[in-house]
Amino acid sequence: MTRPVFESGLPLAPMAFHIATVEEADLPELAMLSQMVWNHQPSTLLNHMFPADKHAEMYDYRLAWLRIAFKEDFVLHFKMVDLSSNTIVSYASWDVPRPAVPDGDASDDESAKRPPKAMYPEGCNLAMIEEFYRERDRIADSHVNKTQDYVLRVLFTHPGYQSRGLASMMLRRMLERIDAERRRCYLEATPAGYPLYLKFGWKVVDEVRTDLAKYGAKDAPVELTPCMMRDASSLLPK
Repeated sequence: MTRPVFESGLPLAPMAFHIATVEEADLPELAMLSQMVWNHQPSTLLNHMFPADKHAEMYDYRLAWLRIAFKEDFVLHFKMVDLSSNTIVSYASWDVPRPAVPDGDASDDESAKRPPKAMYPEGCNLAMIEEFYRERDRIADSHVNKTQDYVLRVLFTHPGYQSRGLASMMLRRMLERIDAERRRCYLEATPAGYPLYLKFGWKVVDEVRTDLAKYGAKDAPVELTPCMMRDASSLLPK
């Protein structure tokens, strides 16, 4: 498989976009889009977790992750399509409130929602990945009421379509519903998304601390991942 390439010089003229529910046939395109976003806007944390040169293997991993998420109950997946090219340019997935499950029920096991270790490309820092997800899940469990709160799992936009308000459009699509229900919404922010989430009323309530040096990264700082909650009383920006 060839590496996804970010093509610059996309037209800046007004375009028509449509937000729709993701279909299973969209998953390969979404895996490519996810890979493209990572290549264009690398994350210090992810770059220490995953190998930068295993493009085909990382595509397979991302596709496996999407397929697992797509089959989950109480998760909504949305895509934004550029109608001029019929191309998916943005993606978001949300956990919605769900019925309570008994303690120990396998359906509440967050680790079961990730690809098995055998799917991780060679060169992944499995110890770092496991510690990060374990701490992330612990913090989320301490703040999120799964029967009451929404969770924004992921939001990303094609590099050539960023800074055009598409991510804001994707957020508004769900936040109008969430606000009408008077519910809270939780997320873990990337550095790129953090300013946008602040604008939409999320506030930092905790953080995942990852000591990169502990896993062999020389002269690396402790990487902080903000954990944010948006209260039901928050207002959408005008």
